Amino acid sequence: MSNLQIRKASRQDVKSIQDPPITQALFGTVRWAWVWLILRLYVGYE
Repeated sequence: MSNLQIRKASRQDVKSIQDPPITQALFGTVRWAWVWLILRLYVGYE
């Protein structure tokens, strides 16, 4: 068996990764919800 060392991450070790701006615009806003609703209904129907 291998020896694994487990340690708690401090706040300095934790990195925040943000989505690209285009992804934030398409999936993070309510304005595009109707597009995704229509697309999901179309794909689900088939």
